[in-house]
Amino acid sequence: MIPSAIYTSTNSGATWTATSAPSADWTSVASSADGSKLLAVTFSALYFSTDSGTNWVSASTPITYLAVAACSGDFTKWVAGSSDPFHSGGGGWPIQTSTNSGATWTATLSPGPARPSIASSADGSHWVAATRGSVIGGGTGPVYISIDSAATWIATGSPSTIWSSVATSADGSKLVAAMNNGGIYTLQFTTPMIHDQPASQTVPAGSNVTFSVSVFGAAPLAYQWRFNATNLLGATNALLTLTNVQSSHSGTYAVMVTNGFGSVLSSNALLTVLPAVVITQPASGISTNGAVLNGLVTPGPRTTVVWFEWGADTNYGNATSAAVVGEILAPSAFSNAVTGLRLAGLYHYRAVASNSLGAAVGADATFVTAGPPLTQTSAPVTNWGPVASSADGIKLLAAGGGTIYCSTNSGFTWTPTSAPFTNWHSLVCSADGRKFLAFVYNGPIYTSTNAGATWTSSSAPAQNLVSVASSADATRLVAVGTQIYTSTNSAATWTQTSAPATNWWSVTSSADGSKLVAGGSGMIYCSANSGATWAQSSAPFEYWRSVASSADGSKLVAAANDTYPGYAGPIYTSTNSGVSWSLTSAPGEVWVSVASSADGTKLVAAAGLCNCFTPIYTSTDSGAMWALRAPGANWSSVVCSADGNQLVAVVNGGGIYKSQSTPPPVLSLAPSAGDLLLSWIVPSMNLVLQENPDLATTNWTAVTNMPMLNFTNLRNEVIVPPPIDFHGFYRLKH
Repeated sequence: MIPSAIYTSTNSGATWTATSAPSADWTSVASSADGSKLLAVTFSALYFSTDSGTNWVSASTPITYLAVAACSGDFTKWVAGSSDPFHSGGGGWPIQTSTNSGATWTATLSPGPARPSIASSADGSHWVAATRGSVIGGGTGPVYISIDSAATWIATGSPSTIWSSVATSADGSKLVAAMNNGGIYTLQFTTPMIHDQPASQTVPAGSNVTFSVSVFGAAPLAYQWRFNATNLLGATNALLTLTNVQSSHSGTYAVMVTNGFGSVLSSNALLTVLPAVVITQPASGISTNGAVLNGLVTPGPRTTVVWFEWGADTNYGNATSAAVVGEILAPSAFSNAVTGLRLAGLYHYRAVASNSLGAAVGADATFVTAGPPLTQTSAPVTNWGPVASSADGIKLLAAGGGTIYCSTNSGFTWTPTSAPFTNWHSLVCSADGRKFLAFVYNGPIYTSTNAGATWTSSSAPAQNLVSVASSADATRLVAVGTQIYTSTNSAATWTQTSAPATNWWSVTSSADGSKLVAGGSGMIYCSANSGATWAQSSAPFEYWRSVASSADGSKLVAAANDTYPGYAGPIYTSTNSGVSWSLTSAPGEVWVSVASSADGTKLVAAAGLCNCFTPIYTSTDSGAMWALRAPGANWSSVVCSADGNQLVAVVNGGGIYKSQSTPPPVLSLAPSAGDLLLSWIVPSMNLVLQENPDLATTNWTAVTNMPMLNFTNLRNEVIVPPPIDFHGFYRLKH
């Protein structure tokens, strides 16, 4: 642009006079209603004049790159818009507003994806804005309006395009907008249009309540408030104030707004008047056997007693000690500690308040107590990477510092295997712990069938495999790198699948190897036929670093992060084999590894990429609630037993840690060809199946039939004949 001057005219444009404004790349001008006060914008500065342009003064503004300015008729309200070429748009364009002629400014956003053109009504309450297009990347949008001095915006029904300029009448009811390389559009607000509806409120008895409404429309505007569809006498302003409300004031409130062109009825706002307003807040101080329950209460002008109800379900069954809160109309916090809770237990609670008017309860909330802490095993300190486990957690495999270690006693002792010293990247252990597979980054695959005593090498696909998963018997394998490969013969041969080439980072398999899930850069793909075909799931765009599956492949968990330190990613779950996904309540962390129990109810997630010392979280309800399980460390990988009760986690630059919980096992019974099929998820502790013909006695005896591992669902199964007289009882005893 060529720098130029600012000119003014005092005879409707018949003649023009150059002002003393500096020569600059002027982009926008605005005037007060009487023309004595002017506002002008260049890309680098904002100027104003209070003598019809004779003299100009530079005004301060927080915006570096200016594009547009506008003012109210009395010149007290200003708006200045940015032309920053590096602003990407998408969520609005930076603007600043002032209510004192530029003395102070408040940051907000204009509507639309690019820099705006803005104009104001005479009183500065009504604004109109339209997208002018950004310096880079363009940008289109409709014409927007605001009736709260540019704090919030709503779109009109105009075309979505690039606009050159907008203007408004003094009362803000008539708008005009000029299209870039197009026509000129006008809009007149005749029948009133409600911008901000009355809001519902919940208050304690004795409070004062105000309902409000914001309206566009040609003046004059008339208001009539209604209570439960009946007109309220004398309630004819834009604000409705109720004093000392009681339960009789509870109901719906609405307002009819009318002008010379018609009328409009607002939506209903519900007023709920309670003896006291009580809110259940998140629990804090959660430990292995206790927590602090928190609440907020607004008692109003009556002394109120508060406490908590809590228990294992929504019947609660327990109550904390009560506390007295005096008369106050502001929220007051209260807390109670509960102790003696079970490990990794799910608890419900709610806040309760009571006074002379009655009782009120808060919403139900839940928390999960922490599980048993992870304790360091005897494994050496080194740069641990992958870890794998048998279904019962007795056989464990971990690679660190170039060596593969094996434990045959649930991690109590560790022994180096005879596997060669190299850069191990992924490990696989069959459900029965009889077969190990180890994968070298950009190298061969090693297999052991004798707990790591000897290993046999075989060729791998010619690429850097970063993650491998297998069926429970370790026969069917799936491996990912830039491509996805499958094997049906324990890695003897491999087949490249039809999945697209990308940066795949994680893969998981159902116990039978039929359902596969792979996570990569921005997407998750699923296969329901052992990798023959693949389809992209509906998972959102994330960097999916780890995925895990239940034994049947129906329940999935996926965790995300980025390669840069400090990026916090989410955890999603699916209950329908990846058809749909739900964001869990897990905190954002630099997640690196997730694992799942066979039934998908117990989940564990570890974070720690790039020396980010971050924690381990666990869930006992398929990801609905998460509890902190281990403090921050540079965790590399985590694995759990089939029942989810044994956790093993390894640290890059640290040790191997283990945790074991002992919740009651669940025994299932089903008919099987005239016999009975007893089954339970493969446990991580010694359990004995017992029978008793009569609960009136203590004559429990061990069932002699040996359980068999079902590789398709990771359950131990025993078939027994039906008891005499079809009357008998069975249990699992630790």
